[in-house]
Amino acid sequence: PGAGPGNFIIFFARPDIGKTTNCVYEAAGYASQGLKVVYFANEEPAHRVYLRLVCSYLEMSQSDISLDIPTAQAAFSKIKENVTMLDCVGMSIAEVDAYCAKHKPDVVFLDQLDKFTIGGSYSNNHEKLGDIYVYTREIAKRNNCLIWGITQCSAEGEGMAEITYSMIAGSKTGKAAEADLIMGLGHDPNLAGEYSRTIKISKNKLPGGYHGSHTVTILPDTATFIG
Repeated sequence: PGAGPGNFIIFFARPDIGKTTNCVYEAAGYASQGLKVVYFANEEPAHRVYLRLVCSYLEMSQSDISLDIPTAQAAFSKIKENVTMLDCVGMSIAEVDAYCAKHKPDVVFLDQLDKFTIGGSYSNNHEKLGDIYVYTREIAKRNNCLIWGITQCSAEGEGMAEITYSMIAGSKTGKAAEADLIMGLGHDPNLAGEYSRTIKISKNKLPGGYHGSHTVTILPDTATFIG
């Protein structure tokens, strides 16, 4: 149950809160179900993101993996063929569309979505981002895949546990209007420990339409979450 083929999720947070860690955790979970996952990395180098995904699936730190690499490789081989990790700095959103049409992934992660390019002339960044998000929604529907678009939270959400879609950077309405589900990852250092995070669902057009928040604990070394 939950988001599936044809749906578009926006996931956002302030810098260094755990956007990519959450997404590799989710990607490993999808791959474990036998789903075909592609991760477009255009912020961090893809090889670093891939290693974090390996850590998440194995629930092991990089240092622990290095102690017995053959065993780790054998364990990860169970999902290896289900995961494709791509460096995509400078890639256009149209190229993502072409990739999905050719390779038919089940789940697509676009990290970070705002950094993809799009053709055309725009008078401001707000309009450009709006069109990128419209195009992304169309990709999900046209290719019958689930897409996660990762983006930043504006400074308005700094130090807040519960962040809502009105705090998405670059567009308060244009981006949010295209998503079926919007989740923010927040952290208030004054109310909780260093590794406490709050997942806030502020938009949900999926069946049931649940809105609410959940407190979780991030485990950075293993790129996993509990709670």
